[in-house]
Amino acid sequence: MKKKFVTMITLVLCSFLFTMDVTVGKYSDINFKNISLNSNKEAVLISNKVESSNKTLDESSEEWIKNDDVNNLTEYKINSKIYDKNKVKIIYPQISSLSDQVKQKAINKLLEEEALDILKGYLQDDPKLKNVTLKMNYEVKLKNNKYISVAYSGYGNVKGTAHPLSLFYTTNIDVEEGKGIRLSDYADITKVLTKLKNLKTVKVVAKEEELAEAQKSALMEMNDDQLLKILKDTDFYVENGKIKIPENGGFSYMEENNIIVSLPVSHAIGDHAEFSVGR
Repeated sequence: MKKKFVTMITLVLCSFLFTMDVTVGKYSDINFKNISLNSNKEAVLISNKVESSNKTLDESSEEWIKNDDVNNLTEYKINSKIYDKNKVKIIYPQISSLSDQVKQKAINKLLEEEALDILKGYLQDDPKLKNVTLKMNYEVKLKNNKYISVAYSGYGNVKGTAHPLSLFYTTNIDVEEGKGIRLSDYADITKVLTKLKNLKTVKVVAKEEELAEAQKSALMEMNDDQLLKILKDTDFYVENGKIKIPENGGFSYMEENNIIVSLPVSHAIGDHAEFSVGR
């Protein structure tokens, strides 16, 4: 009887260990891939749709980012925060759940400062923002372990001026370093210039055919020296601990396997124009 009991216990243990082995094997075969968060819709910018678009952004930000290295996962979420004063509303992202809280704090500070940097010019002439109408929203263009790339679009108008301006700017962050980066940090400026001037490779982001053609013509009219000067100066940067806006008006953002460059153009053709140059 005792021998039979020992034999039964042995069989149960073997069965349990076999089950564990199969289960562990099952999960060890999972291949975690980087997931990029790219909204398929342009940011909704008119004031009566801001709250709706904010909800959409919050829902889309529930996805998680996972590294190929299962033992070194960096997981974080992106949520919306709103600056709201009088007729000024700027929606911008903040991250949470990052394993490194010091980096998370630095990244959120940068996201907030660059999102609200646009107010500096208006505040100089109108400290209480009584005569300013400004609506800005954002899209997360790339979100993974290495980078966060955000594009802001909207419009601004000062009471008494003839027409509102179409506004566009971006923020690019190196998540691993917890700091902001510029086009010159993550791309070869010379190659970007070559692709911008090549009609076969450059693509205009604008969907309207007539507008796209006008913006492409404006791009081709820029000489190489002028364009190179803009590209070298593209994107926000930090100087003496303060955020500085690019003097020549150039901005960029990243998508999966793609780079978009925004260049200043005349008001008649949009105030800014975005061009896709690939990687």
